[in-house]
Amino acid sequence: MVEDGAPPLPVPFSPFAAAAFPAGYDVEKAAMAGGFDSWTLLRPGFFMANFLEPKIGFGFVGQLRDREKGLWRSSMTSEALLGLVDHVDMAKIAVAAFEAPAKFHGKKVGLVSDEMPVQNALDGLARAIGDGRKLKAEFMGDDEMKAAQEAGSWLYFCSDPTVRYMHDYVGDLAEISSWIPGGLTSWDGFLAREKKLVRETYGRRMKQRSCWLFGWK
Repeated sequence: MVEDGAPPLPVPFSPFAAAAFPAGYDVEKAAMAGGFDSWTLLRPGFFMANFLEPKIGFGFVGQLRDREKGLWRSSMTSEALLGLVDHVDMAKIAVAAFEAPAKFHGKKVGLVSDEMPVQNALDGLARAIGDGRKLKAEFMGDDEMKAAQEAGSWLYFCSDPTVRYMHDYVGDLAEISSWIPGGLTSWDGFLAREKKLVRETYGRRMKQRSCWLFGWK
């Protein structure tokens, strides 16, 4: 979003993003100009792990763990796609870049593993929790984001409208998926892999479900 020559966004940066994004880009420019034989930039989206322990304790996803509220208020919109990234995919692609530096030289990878509207992501998480609870997305208006900014919030997804445009910076997922064995991890796949941690994070253990098959329970 702050890259040299990038078109201006239709919304302003929050004070936090206005400070953090150019600083991050300065690091990228230093890598590109550092005289390395090859360089690759990975620009990950929103971590899937933010919904689970221990990251959930930092407040990235609001009150989702509160069974009575189950609420994530963000500066997204109902239509905007939330780009979710699995940290395992990030590691695999980093390894791939080190193993084939010439192939990956010069790539700037807007990296997500899966994309969907926020409410779809929360519905998937609710299914994975499996105790019947509902999780709800609420979308902040300009005044609410301004209040969060004035309060000094560093939570990018709760104070900055530029998150609505993240999808514009995501790479070709089909191509990215081809870089690693097994391809990218879906949101449902991540939740299935982290089933134990999902249960631990959201308190009550999922009810055991019986399945009848050929007379066995």
